[in-house]
Amino acid sequence: MARWSEVHNFLLTKFEVAGEEDGHTSLVWSWRDGRKQKIQVSYRDAFGRGLLHIRSSFAHEDEVDAIALLRMNRELPFATVALMGDTWYVVYNALIQNMALDEVEFCMARVAAVADTLEEQFLGRDEH
Repeated sequence: MARWSEVHNFLLTKFEVAGEEDGHTSLVWSWRDGRKQKIQVSYRDAFGRGLLHIRSSFAHEDEVDAIALLRMNRELPFATVALMGDTWYVVYNALIQNMALDEVEFCMARVAAVADTLEEQFLGRDEH
């Protein structure tokens, strides 16, 4: 079972860190084909329990058909989409005390892959 300090240290030592801002650690997930996806990981207290929040942007609000995207939401593997400000994100939340570090990495990989797939589908380019 992980604590945020362990997860945060794991992120800083294993991944390319793009920065830290507003409590979010930004990382770059890379694939062998050269595609990259920025991921943000953060921690917050929710109802007395630690919540790990993983998100990855894939489009601006005006770049996708919101109704079509929301209809797809139900079919997305592992994560969901959310509009935050004017940016669409793939989002996954989990109770941190139920996770091991390899599970955190797995969740990050899945969020990055879903966001990258949606980015390719809606934008046709590697941008986020």
